[in-house]
Amino acid sequence: MGSQRYSAMWTGDSKTNFDEVPLSVNMLLTLGVSGVVFGGTDVPGFAGVPVDDLYVQFYQLGVFYPFFRAHCDKTSTVREPWLQSKRVQDVILDAIHQRYAQIHYLYTTFEEAASQGTPIMRPMWEEFPKDTATFGLQKQFMFGSDFLVAPKMDEQPTDITPVDVYLPPSEDWYNFYSKQVSASGNQQLQLSDSEQGTFIRAGSIIPILNFDKSRMSLLAALKDPLRLDVYPKPADNHADGLLYLDDGFSFDY
Repeated sequence: MGSQRYSAMWTGDSKTNFDEVPLSVNMLLTLGVSGVVFGGTDVPGFAGVPVDDLYVQFYQLGVFYPFFRAHCDKTSTVREPWLQSKRVQDVILDAIHQRYAQIHYLYTTFEEAASQGTPIMRPMWEEFPKDTATFGLQKQFMFGSDFLVAPKMDEQPTDITPVDVYLPPSEDWYNFYSKQVSASGNQQLQLSDSEQGTFIRAGSIIPILNFDKSRMSLLAALKDPLRLDVYPKPADNHADGLLYLDDGFSFDY
């Protein structure tokens, strides 16, 4: 069927600068709608020396890349997470924990991509083709059908990052952090290091791996308890979701 069905790919040897953050989103969305859904970008950029803000933006965005890896050229030394500032270490650890927690949602979305060809990272217009306000949006995307992600981008002079987001009014949206229903339409978020511009579509049920944080790898955590987070529609308290499970080796599922 072609490498796009099974193999991971990356966006090429990127530079380590803030321009690469929105470029990575644009490239991966373009690849996704072209049938190459398993893509990612070298985090936090391939060649060069990243500043702390760039570490923060790239690792937090990497949570929502289908292919999430830290990688650099051999001359870009001192890239290990534990060699960074305390601020960067905390962000990287939180990003990895969030990736682990969402792994069953991501795996289910991969199954959908493999069986139906639906991208994992999706342009807003793909989910909302009747909403013309989504047609020009290039700095936010859907992660599967339920997560709306507006990443931090651009160099910022303070620890609080402003992020513009458009929430389609055809749906209700929950703020991922506060769990409160957010107003739809255009809004500007003021995000601390511990937050991203992340929303859940109302009516969704999100499978979360409730893993033991002492685990040294995701493989060791996969049999930890599974939790279902329910985000009901305010109008009727209805929600549904999909969970794909297998043993990871065979066709038993």
